[in-house]
Amino acid sequence: MIKAIVCGTTFGQSYISAIKKMNNIELAGILAFGSSRSERCAEEHNVPLYVDVNSIPRNIDIAFVVIKSSVLGGKGTELSKSLLKRGINVMQEHPIHYREIENCLKVAKQFNACYMVGNLYNSLETVEKFIEAAIYLNEKDVLQHIDIMTSSQLLYSLIGILNEALPLFRSFDVVPTLTEKRYPFNRVVLSNGQLDINLQIHNEISDADGNNHMHLLHKITFFYKSGRLDLEDTFGCVTWRDRMNISDNIVLGSKNTEIDYLAKLIYLRLDNYNNLTYSTLLYEIFPNGIMKEIEEFIKNIKQEKINVIKTQKEILIAKKWGQVMEEIGFPRNVKFEGKHFNHIPALKKIRDKKNETKR
Repeated sequence: MIKAIVCGTTFGQSYISAIKKMNNIELAGILAFGSSRSERCAEEHNVPLYVDVNSIPRNIDIAFVVIKSSVLGGKGTELSKSLLKRGINVMQEHPIHYREIENCLKVAKQFNACYMVGNLYNSLETVEKFIEAAIYLNEKDVLQHIDIMTSSQLLYSLIGILNEALPLFRSFDVVPTLTEKRYPFNRVVLSNGQLDINLQIHNEISDADGNNHMHLLHKITFFYKSGRLDLEDTFGCVTWRDRMNISDNIVLGSKNTEIDYLAKLIYLRLDNYNNLTYSTLLYEIFPNGIMKEIEEFIKNIKQEKINVIKTQKEILIAKKWGQVMEEIGFPRNVKFEGKHFNHIPALKKIRDKKNETKR
């Protein structure tokens, strides 16, 4: 049985949930810096709480570092290197500066350990389906434009999605003359000279919780010659909608009208999460995505070699992320008042209201 520790208990709790679902790995402890939440987590899962690297037992195989990296002002990267020097395999949660990734890889090689960047978003069902559909459409159709809305907190993972969904993503660069620094959304354009990616980035951060309260995570539209592919939201629908194409020769009601033409679908839902709640998100969606990442990491460890292709991709993603972040600058700090109205009940009534026949 593989013994693992989780470092950090904010998003780290999703890693704990993932580990608890797996049969070949067990949670052997939590490494944190003394918060009451970490103490409660350790007590809840009946595992030791460690407060420094030197107190970790020698039989630990994997550490999941879910603490901010150095580029974000955290201790995650230094902690990762300390763990690697003890021969412990490390998966470090993104975002991470590309030089930090390179340094961790060097340390991992020196101490015969494995290092990998954790990014669960490409392993979510809707994102996987979007990427699969985009790859198909890129081969069969002509991609003409890309429109995206995201947040600065999710920008790294967005670039990870684009790196899989687009051929030769490395050829795209920021067009500085098109940058607009307005709030709450900044605008950045990436281009390879033939195709533009229009990015609108919610570049504000809550004073109450920097990893929370953003307007959205990922909303992506790929415009093709024949229609558009949409990822409505990270946890929303993946859809295809044909470009509007109604023949001006149609005579409605005529027996000569082509039935097959009128019956053609103009909208197709490829995937979605039904009746999504925070419970579903925290207990199922996040842990299931992380499980896929952990399984891949364990496979690399058993093969005793670094996945070179994945490593090169992660360094590219980190570089592109750094370029866009440098362009938009630090997020604007905003005061979060916690006044979120629950509009769901009223909107349900609007949805379910029967249309009255107009007289």
